[in-house]
Amino acid sequence: MRLVDFYFDFSSTNSYFAAFLLPEICARNDARVNWLPAHFAALFRGTGFDTMAMTPRRRATCGAITRAMRT
Repeated sequence: MRLVDFYFDFSSTNSYFAAFLLPEICARNDARVNWLPAHFAALFRGTGFDTMAMTPRRRATCGAITRAMRT
């Protein structure tokens, strides 16, 4: 039997959906899931990667939303 290491984060929508699909996929392929919790935001911060980096496009969108909320 094969083992699938699944690193998941409770705050990740991708992890949430994968957690529902992975057990069935593993069952069909004679594998089992090794559930490994992780805190990806802390991991990203520790490596200097900013998941919420302010790009010019995001800055413009946020500004437009803020202006619309004020009116």
